[in-house]
Amino acid sequence: MIASDEVILSILEKNPLAIRLSRPRKGTIDQYGLLAVLPLNAAGFDAVMGGQFSGLEPDPDWVCTPNEEPEAVYVWLVHMPGTFGRCLGAIGQAFDSIMTEPKPLFSKATNRHSLRLHQQAGFMHARSFFPRCRDDLQIIFPEQPIQAADRNAITVRIARTVEDIFKVFSVRSATYIAEQYCFYDEEFDGNDFCSTQFLGGVDKLVDVRLGG
Repeated sequence: MIASDEVILSILEKNPLAIRLSRPRKGTIDQYGLLAVLPLNAAGFDAVMGGQFSGLEPDPDWVCTPNEEPEAVYVWLVHMPGTFGRCLGAIGQAFDSIMTEPKPLFSKATNRHSLRLHQQAGFMHARSFFPRCRDDLQIIFPEQPIQAADRNAITVRIARTVEDIFKVFSVRSATYIAEQYCFYDEEFDGNDFCSTQFLGGVDKLVDVRLGG
């Protein structure tokens, strides 16, 4: 289900940038995408956290005007024929036009496939952070800057223990699967216990490199 025409028009009246078309550089009109985002003001952010927010009937008073900086953003609708990477690229371009700094991003997983794509993109269950929000909402927070570490604290070692292997699996899940959107069966193919795997650490941060 999507919002009614009346609701959509009321949102566009408040912020014409809420809905836009995504056009590939080369392609036909059937490859055009549609992207709708709601830049939320403080009242809208509170409504999401408190469970009053509904994507079917968002209150225009919750939405920023084009000249206001949002407190959070809700992904209202995404229709992007083609690759998931193109979807993320279009969303990123839309965000650049409505805010100057990264803000919390909310979205709704409508089915199991949608939930898997959300999780691959780094989204988490919003109720884990805001217990009163709707159970079907997902959230991703802005990345925090990482302070430069002491070069002398860098270490590299071969993964030899079960604990090291678990760390390898954790890092590969968070990077190759979540960030590069590859499938589990492509990343973990049964050769993980017979290959040489290296763990690199910067202070207490761990990275992984694979050998043959």
